[in-house]
Amino acid sequence: MAETSANVTAPLDVVWGAPAIAASINRTERATYHMLESGTLPGAKKIAGRWCFAPSVFYDAVTAPQESVAA
Repeated sequence: MAETSANVTAPLDVVWGAPAIAASINRTERATYHMLESGTLPGAKKIAGRWCFAPSVFYDAVTAPQESVAA
């Protein structure tokens, strides 16, 4: 039986470990650790003591249009 595209799921786009995360966002490890620990890196969270990162969430957050604030 042939698989259709509806039955096939794409692999999860997840980067594991701070050094790999730093490379994927083109930042130094030190800067990346700071962003991870301060909670300012969208798409990153710590699971079982290890950082994981979803680049698609990050890029969606940084490319989303900003809401204008009425003065």
